[in-house]
Amino acid sequence: MSDIIDRVEVFCLNIPYTSEVRYASTSDTMGAFVILRLTTKDGAVGIAECCSRAEQSNGDDIHTVAYQIETHFKHRIMGMDPLSHDAILHKIAKIKKCRAAKALIDNALWDLKGKLLQQPVWRLLGGSTPKPVPISAIVFGYTSVMEMAKDAAKAVADQGMLGFKIKTWKRSMEDVDVVREIRKAVGDDIFLYADANRVYTEGEARRVFPHFADYDIKMIEDPCKFVSITDMTRLANELPIPILADGWFETATDVYNMARINVIGAVSVKINKTGMTQALQLINFCDMAGLQVVIGTNTESRVGTLPMIHVWSAFKNLQSIPSETGFYRHLADDVFDGELKYDRGHVHVPDAHGFGAKLDETKLKKYTV
Repeated sequence: MSDIIDRVEVFCLNIPYTSEVRYASTSDTMGAFVILRLTTKDGAVGIAECCSRAEQSNGDDIHTVAYQIETHFKHRIMGMDPLSHDAILHKIAKIKKCRAAKALIDNALWDLKGKLLQQPVWRLLGGSTPKPVPISAIVFGYTSVMEMAKDAAKAVADQGMLGFKIKTWKRSMEDVDVVREIRKAVGDDIFLYADANRVYTEGEARRVFPHFADYDIKMIEDPCKFVSITDMTRLANELPIPILADGWFETATDVYNMARINVIGAVSVKINKTGMTQALQLINFCDMAGLQVVIGTNTESRVGTLPMIHVWSAFKNLQSIPSETGFYRHLADDVFDGELKYDRGHVHVPDAHGFGAKLDETKLKKYTV
């Protein structure tokens, strides 16, 4: 008889940052995480993580996500064969929305699949022996121009960082000063792109962002809020650098509709937001459509970083762009039981079964809220 899912556990965690982290919409001194653990009758364990803030997730926080799993999904997946992945996804799809909860289940099933089959996920995806994954670090946009440039230069010199996502939140030509000074500070070989987090108006975007091309900024993520797809298309046609889509889509169909009218040139795939299965659909579509892909951060701990590095290392078409897999270094601690090797701007992919996710029970108890 096949093994079955026998236990579904959800943990809500608050884990401190090394210092306050400020986003475009909010600021935090703690990372807020949901951990899902699926255990089979024979004792195999699949683990997944998501980070959810009400300000960034349409009102969902970690307690909302945990409630959704406990109330809507737990009874639907209990007793199912963990290798019947597609059947489980179709079953939970009967509940509308609940994107983060569904992604947790999907990712935990991938981890469980690798452990049951005794293979790392990168091998299940068809990858060969993985290379260390280069990191794009974030340069936050709330300090002065020269401080931002100094921070980037220090990260290159001290850590060997190979790429930066520059938060351009100043809504003026001062953001051009930011990208110019960072380019000057880090040199021509470092991969740079910008993220406006939709704080710009359309008019401001037209005035400011064309100048980014002078400093080899590869793409601009979520440049502004748009009233309509027509407005998005008009701006995209006027900019000399491609738009990187992040907050504008929830499904592969959304990406298809934007690509069809040439609104976007790249897509940020956030595996802990979409789930692995949808992430793979997005990656395959982007490859066919000639769109670039960034493996984007959703402010993960090391547990949430693991799926990202497995996917990046499995597909050669992803490997021209550094991955946003270094956010965990903003955390003072986490609940991962193991080592994630970091060396000169690279994270090494573990060879353990599944994603290699294990939990430190003492720390899990310490940070559970």
